[in-house]
Amino acid sequence: MGDGAPYRKSGFFNNRVVNPLMAALGLAPALTVRGRASGRRYTMPVLPLEYEGKRYLVVAGNPSIGFAWLRDLTKLGRPAICMTSAAAERMRLEFGVKDVPVVQVSSHGADAIDPKELDPVGLRSILQVTRERKSGVVLYDGLDQIVSESSLADVIRFLRKANDMAFVHGVTVIARVSPGVLSDEDIRRLNAEFDEYLDLSAQL
Repeated sequence: MGDGAPYRKSGFFNNRVVNPLMAALGLAPALTVRGRASGRRYTMPVLPLEYEGKRYLVVAGNPSIGFAWLRDLTKLGRPAICMTSAAAERMRLEFGVKDVPVVQVSSHGADAIDPKELDPVGLRSILQVTRERKSGVVLYDGLDQIVSESSLADVIRFLRKANDMAFVHGVTVIARVSPGVLSDEDIRRLNAEFDEYLDLSAQL
């Protein structure tokens, strides 16, 4: 893996002036998500990025950002899988991904993958997506929670292998972490395993 994109936290001016202006003027495509607690709709501009075979680390408090991206990328029949720290069935219903396999990674769920066994059990879970060779999608939702139940070193070891498999087969990887859970240093270490870093924490 390369060194990844440099870690840059989005600033006040960008969050409060540039982004709303770009969204209002239609200068960039916009992503609209529903606030998880408030139910309010939030719209933010997103940069059109080349996505096939890229790995994105997204800092966002609202899981709907990752799931909206997953739904958009799978509309054309791309194979996909979601690995999440939350209950699989709840995420499937809440975010409308009924046709996407959702695997819980937690030490608490009955059918969940133990976070300490991501390598090799987690790798076997994403193997099907990489084998289909159709520019698939892997979403790791709540990666910070998975780190807290195992260790950052174990998760990075898993990501190196999983991301290498994804890259070779043109699979897009999206990993969402909640803001303020991991230290800046841990975020920097995770970021080294990804091509792009998107801080959307101030958007919702």
